[in-house]
This record gives sequence, structure tokens and C-alpha cells, in this order.
Amino acid sequence: MSEAWDEQLLGCTVPEFVSVGFCLYAAANTGGRYPLRRIDA
Repeated sequence: MSEAWDEQLLGCTVPEFVSVGFCLYAAANTGGRYPLRRIDA
């Protein structure tokens, strides 16, 4: 396995892949709003 296996497999690094996935998941669960709503205390 080469050092850049993640970029060859995913087209980006693992942290980038996870970050984009989280943003899409969060946007889908908040009615498509991005950036996420801020919760005022």
C-alpha cells in the first residue's frame, strides 16, 4: 500500500472526506441550512 492510498481511493484525504460528509449530513438534518444554525444561550 502506498502512502497516498487515501487520495488514490477517495480523490482526497481522509480528513477532507470526513469533513465534507459531516457537512452534508448536518445540512440534510437541518433542512438544508448551511452554515449550521447558531444556538443562542
